[in-house]
Amino acid sequence: MADEEDQTEDEIQSAEIAARKDSPESNIANWLQTVHHGTLSTLSTKKGIEGFPIGSIVPFALDEFGRPFILVADIAAHTRNINKSNEVCLFLSDPNSTGDPQSHWRISLVGNMKRVVSSSEIGDISPELLEKSIQISDEEESTCSGSYPENF
Repeated sequence: MADEEDQTEDEIQSAEIAARKDSPESNIANWLQTVHHGTLSTLSTKKGIEGFPIGSIVPFALDEFGRPFILVADIAAHTRNINKSNEVCLFLSDPNSTGDPQSHWRISLVGNMKRVVSSSEIGDISPELLEKSIQISDEEESTCSGSYPENF
């Protein structure tokens, strides 16, 4: 039992030392480049569980500034939730961790999600949702769709 406690303490100390070596921003940028899926949590709009967080695994890609883009279908619960409240959390963790998952890196990215709408979609979106969206040209959309990681 004492050996296990010593090993756990050593793992914690090693993780703390590793975390201090680099800046948190640098670590997060590296993790975003390493992992291509995470747990997206949104606030439910479903009757009976309204306002409760709902999470599921989602793939994501990064834009040229390192911001995650999440592909969510129009029929998905996350889409309905985001349309009502765009406050989200994307949780990432070390995919290669073994043993205690809390002794490895993990991060919760919180923010306000915006829908990306191409020129060809503008007519399909309500004015209210369009106002909350980022509008891109069809050319920009084709550029984005070709830039996802190969193992995505």
